[in-house]
Formats: sequence, C-alpha cells, structure tokens
Amino acid sequence: MKSALRVLQDSVVRYLEGEVKDSKFPQFHEYVDSGANHLEAEKVSRLKEELLQIYRAFVEGMPLIEETVEVNVPVHETGYSSLLGVPVKKDAREVVAFLINEALDQCELAILAKSGFGKHSPSPEEIRKAQEQLRENPETIYLPLPTGSMELKIVAYDSNNNLKHGRVADGLWVPFVAIGLIAYEPKNVVLGFQATMEYKSGNWKIDHLGIDMLYELADKSSLFPQAYKRLTGKEFIKEAITEGFNQEFIGFIKRSPHFQQALNRVCSRWMNL
Repeated sequence: MKSALRVLQDSVVRYLEGEVKDSKFPQFHEYVDSGANHLEAEKVSRLKEELLQIYRAFVEGMPLIEETVEVNVPVHETGYSSLLGVPVKKDAREVVAFLINEALDQCELAILAKSGFGKHSPSPEEIRKAQEQLRENPETIYLPLPTGSMELKIVAYDSNNNLKHGRVADGLWVPFVAIGLIAYEPKNVVLGFQATMEYKSGNWKIDHLGIDMLYELADKSSLFPQAYKRLTGKEFIKEAITEGFNQEFIGFIKRSPHFQQALNRVCSRWMNL
C-alpha cells in the first residue's frame, strides 16, 4: 500500500496535471521524491505556493486515488506493544489533510528562518526564533462550499503556555488553552475564539467562537491590538466591525474537518516552547 504522501502525489499528477508529472507542481514533486527531507532555502517559497494551490484543490474536492492509507500509530492509541507502533488503516483524506498542513508549517518555519529542510535546516537558535514569529503569523485556510471554497485567515496569538506572561501549562493537569482570531475579508468579518486541547485525542476544541468573543479579547487581552492589526492590516475599531456570521454559519465552520486541521496546526504551536 502506498504512503499517504505518494497517494497525494499520484492524485496531483492524475487530477491536477493531466497525467503529466511536473507540468504544474515541479517543486512539490521534488519535495516528495526527496522523501520530504532535503530542500534548499531558495526553493521553499515556491513549494509553499504549490502546496497552497494543491490544498485549495483538495478542499474543493480533488479526488484521491485511494480511499484509505496505512499509517503507524503510537502504542498508546492501539493497546499493542511495539516500539515502532503498529500499522493501522485510516481515511486517506484525513491523513492527507494532516500532511499538507504539516508541510505548510514546515515551509513557513523555514521561510522565517531563511533556511531549507534536512541538511539545509537552520540552527536550534534560529528555529526557536522562527517558531516565535510563526505563532504570531496569520495563516490562510480554505473551507469547502457547494461551488469552490471560502478563504479565511486564522491566528492563535496567545495561550496559557506563553512564557512572556510567566505562564506554564502541561496539557494534562493544566490543559493547554489558546486564544485567537479568524477573518473573512470579503465581508469584513472578524471573529474571536478560545480553544482547549483535549489531552487524549490531541485535538483542539472550540470553547467560544463569535463576535462576543472578539469584543471580550479586545477588552481583556493585552496582545489583541497587535494580533488584530497583523490579521487585518487595520487598527481595531469596534464600530467598524460587521456583526459576524450567523450561528448556522459558525456551526458550519466548527464542523468542518478542514477547519479542525487548521485549528490544530496554529494552536499546537503553543505546546512545545
């Protein structure tokens, strides 16, 4: 059985490149063929651009050549004893979505550190500085619509594990909690959110999402003004805010597996400081 990365690659060739490999996404193919290990710094920006195009096509319904893939999962998830984990079949779309999100994070970190991957990786100190910047950067995400997709921006700009505030959480006795913002630029909509990590699943679950949470963060969060400006390019003016999505649409966002992947990605940056 092919790996999830090979399934994605073969699907890109079939459905996005018309069976002509390298015709549209040469940097992506170089990345996969290298084992997702080594890539020079000057190629990372192009890879990120190609991954975003693939990500959008995937969200909009690009088929995969396989419905399931085999992955090795940690022992504690299966009950079996194996140092390498045990092979388990999982839904291919779920695994591929995770891989794309992981690769985008890897690209963003390398761009901030002005480095590449593998033997072209930055030093530990450069990685630490880039990780601090990465937590502050808004990310582009796509959610599927009946036709096309919706583009949102998301940032998890603070947490109860932020050393700048002298805060430390362990994820078990003190669950990780993050706060952030979501923007939908075409409608001038910005929402605030608070999310908590579930220790068992590793997923981040939304506690609060909406316009009321935005106003609460504006009133109580010292880092809110900077985060809002980075996300929107504007100063926060309460009177200029559109009154958010209706509850039905907020429910749509929360139920989307693509939103869940993006939420996990941006919030998890606060776990290992």
